[in-house]
Amino acid sequence: MPESVSAFLNSPVIADIVLAVLIGETLAVALFLKRRRPRLARSVALNGLSGAFILMALRVLWNGGDGALICAFLAASFVAHLTDLVKRLNE
Repeated sequence: MPESVSAFLNSPVIADIVLAVLIGETLAVALFLKRRRPRLARSVALNGLSGAFILMALRVLWNGGDGALICAFLAASFVAHLTDLVKRLNE
């Protein structure tokens, strides 16, 4: 594999790209569903939020950041995921 490709795949830039795509996709789908299926729109938003927090934890890890910040992002992801599950089970 060329050195430039390897450097790109091992850099936090890839997490930024995936995060930007995830946010864009989540917003587009949630806004599309907002009037048609509001419960599903909320679920999509919470699911996207959970994924975004995981990506933020990955980005902090790749940058050699603080373990407490990584744990905070993972905990926030778990809370978003549990909120989504509880909302779905109560419907």
